[in-house]
Amino acid sequence: MPSPIAHSLAGTATWAAMDRRRRIALFVLAVLVADLPDLDFLPGLLVGDANRFHHAFSHSLGALVVVSLAAAGVARLLGANVRAALSISVVAYASHLLLDMLAVDTRAPYGIPALWPLSNAYFLSPVSFFLDVRRSADPSRFWISLFSNHNLHAVLREVVILGGILLGILLARRSCKSTEPAIRGSD
Repeated sequence: MPSPIAHSLAGTATWAAMDRRRRIALFVLAVLVADLPDLDFLPGLLVGDANRFHHAFSHSLGALVVVSLAAAGVARLLGANVRAALSISVVAYASHLLLDMLAVDTRAPYGIPALWPLSNAYFLSPVSFFLDVRRSADPSRFWISLFSNHNLHAVLREVVILGGILLGILLARRSCKSTEPAIRGSD
């Protein structure tokens, strides 16, 4: 499955594509939400098996709905743009699910339970663009296992692919901005 670097780049691309005003709060929201599903490692680390809860319900459309509604609720409490927070949360969370489905998965169950709670079936694309990040399930070796040549290669591939997408979005936004008329309507 992709690294947090890949998911952070996807969150950044989400923000760059969706937030015309370049609000920092929405940038932070997009990156956090894009990485959020992988926090399911934490309970596993606490019980001695880092992978125990990974790729469970947090990697599903059900979790996407809950997280996105929570982000919208927080935005409302803070007096922020609820629609922007909701839409960026939906796309950023969905980007995590999509990247995980487009990656090599070497641990059963393979893929993600994308349709949970409607279905417990796991889904994985037959075409992989991203490599798996190899890690030890042993908490005493988990962090050190992340630093390997394989994982470096995986991250470099992620940066090339997702960095290219992000660069394309930024260049397209810049091109569109330079062709806008001098008088603009509201965003």
